[in-house]
Amino acid sequence: MVVSAVLLVSCASDPLIYPIYQGSHLPGKIPSLENNVAYVVWSNERGDQKAAAYITSLLLTMGSRGNRVVERARIQQVIEEQQFTLRSGSDREADLLQLGRLAGATQVIFIEIDQERQERASIRSVEVSSGYVYWSGLAYYPVHVQASDPVRLTAYAFQRAICPIQEYHYRWVEEPHRWGRCLPPPEGISPRRYDR
Repeated sequence: MVVSAVLLVSCASDPLIYPIYQGSHLPGKIPSLENNVAYVVWSNERGDQKAAAYITSLLLTMGSRGNRVVERARIQQVIEEQQFTLRSGSDREADLLQLGRLAGATQVIFIEIDQERQERASIRSVEVSSGYVYWSGLAYYPVHVQASDPVRLTAYAFQRAICPIQEYHYRWVEEPHRWGRCLPPPEGISPRRYDR
């Protein structure tokens, strides 16, 4: 009981509260390892377009492997040409996968931000033809934070999701008073892909 009181005082007096991260991906199914993937980046209806724009810019920097992002203008063009109406609720994701396929995408990246408090961001990539989730990440604050940055949370959820732990011996590190990060293998361990 005394320990929890000390922790509460410590948290209350420490203005820096760091998020908790979760993430996973199918082996080899991350943007830095895939070739010739076309993405559609979609944030929820109340979602932060700044987060979607940031993830789009990150994906474009990974474009050296032929990966690309389908522009929103192309999505709007398909909606108009097909007289496509996005449904609400659980059917909306199926509609977005179909829309992505029609626009030439192979994966749709869904970004969801808790708009009420902006203390939680999730991101996942879904393959349009199969519906498989290739990778997903989540970042959230364990307590209420006054000035949460949803773009930063989304970026860290993305980073956690695509950290190549299994493929290249990378590691995700969370230390006190630091944001989580994906680090290369420790010295002496080859960063080569695991043999399968």
